[in-house]
Amino acid sequence: MTKHLISFFFAILLIGLASCLNEKEDLSNNPHPSAVSIQTNTLAPDIESTVFTIDETNLTISNSDSIAYNSRIDKLVPVFSFAEGVEQILINGTIWNTTDSIDFSSPVIIQFKAKDKLTTAEYTFKVNKHTVDPEAITWTKRADNFTNLTNIEEMAGLWFQSQAILFVQKGNETFVLKSNNGQTWTEAILSNIPLEVSTILVHKNAILAISKNHHLITSVDGINWSIISSSDEISFINILCSLQNKAWIVGDKNNIPYIYSYNSESETITEVTTVSDKLPYIEVSKAMMKTKNGIEKSVLISGKTNNDTPVYSVFSSMTGDYWVNVITETASLTFGERIHATAIWLDSKLLLFGGSTANNNNLLDVYISSDEGYTWEIASSNKQLPVEIGARKKMIGFVDSNNTLWLIGGIDALGNIQSDVWQGRLNKFDFIKQD
Repeated sequence: MTKHLISFFFAILLIGLASCLNEKEDLSNNPHPSAVSIQTNTLAPDIESTVFTIDETNLTISNSDSIAYNSRIDKLVPVFSFAEGVEQILINGTIWNTTDSIDFSSPVIIQFKAKDKLTTAEYTFKVNKHTVDPEAITWTKRADNFTNLTNIEEMAGLWFQSQAILFVQKGNETFVLKSNNGQTWTEAILSNIPLEVSTILVHKNAILAISKNHHLITSVDGINWSIISSSDEISFINILCSLQNKAWIVGDKNNIPYIYSYNSESETITEVTTVSDKLPYIEVSKAMMKTKNGIEKSVLISGKTNNDTPVYSVFSSMTGDYWVNVITETASLTFGERIHATAIWLDSKLLLFGGSTANNNNLLDVYISSDEGYTWEIASSNKQLPVEIGARKKMIGFVDSNNTLWLIGGIDALGNIQSDVWQGRLNKFDFIKQD
C-alpha cells in the first residue's frame, strides 16, 4: 500500500514538472524578428520583392535599395517572421493587429514583446524611397558662349575621342573648337577644307563629312581633312549613318539621288540603290540606337524629301540601304512635320528636341519614344527643356561616353544664333542609394 502511494505521488510530481518545463519553454524571451517583408501594394510597385535588413545591434529595419520615387508608402502592411514568436507588437506605442496598414512616410518605432510578457525589443523601421526623380533630366548651363566668333551661319558638333568637337561655318570657312567639359573651349582653328557642317558623322575611328564642293572627306582630328572622292560625277548631299562597317551617304548623279556605301578599309565608294521619294535626307534629324538585342540601328526623323517636301515620318534601318517608315500617316500626329529638330538616344529611348515647322515657326517641345520610334508621346515635365533655352531649331545634340547629354546653341525664335552650352544628366545614372 505504502509502496503504491509513493509511486502515485512520484508520477504526479513528474507530470507537474513536465508541465512547468513546457510552460517555461512556451514563454520565450526572444522577441527579435527573423525576417521582414511588405505585402503587395499597387501604389508601391514591386514593394513585395524589396529586401529589408534587420540589424539586431542597432535595432533598425530598413531596405538598402530605395523603392521607386513615385511610390505611396503611407499605407503599407508589413509581415514579420519570428524564430520563437511574440506576444504583442506595438506601432508607435499602439497595439497593432498585424493587418492594419502603417504610414511609413517617416520612420516608425516598433516594439516587439516576447512570449514571457516581460522581454521587449524596440526597432526603428524605415522604408527608404528615392527622394529625387530618377527619370528626370537635371540640366546645367556650362557656358554662355563657346566662341567669340561673329557672323556665324551654321554650326554642328559631335563627341569624338573623349571630347566635344564643334564645327562653325562662316561663308566658305569652317572653324573647329574642342572641349572635354563644356566650360572651356580651345581657340577656334580654321579647317583646311571648308565643309557642310550639317553632314558630319563619326564612322569607325574617323569623322566623315561632305565638303562645300560636295566631295566626301575624312579627318581624324576635325581640323585636317583629306578627300576620299573628288569625282564630279557624284554630288554628295548628306551622310545618313554608319552601319555594318560602312558609311551610308546620299549623293546626286545626273539629277537622281542614290544611296552610296563607303568602305573605309578598302577605300571604295559603291552605288547601292536609288533613293525613295519618301525618304527624308534634307534637314532631317539623325540618331543611332540599339535594339533590345543589341543590334545597331539608325533612324531618320521627319525632315524633307528630295522634292523639298516636309514629312512626318520615322525611317529606320539596320543595314543602311533598306529603310522602313515605322509610323504611318494615320497614326496620331504627335510631333508632326518638323525640320531641324535634334534627335538623341538616351537610356534606351529616343528623344526629339525642338526644331521648327515647315512654316519656320520654332518649337520648344520634347517628344519621347520607348519602342525604337514606333510610337511617340510628349515627354513628361521632368524631361522638358529649361525655360531659358526656349524654342530653338538646329541645336547641336549628342551623348558623351559618360551618358551625359549635351545641347549646344541653335537658332532661337527671333532668328538669332545662340552659342550657349547645356548638359543634361538623367538622375538614375548617379543613384547609388537614396536615404
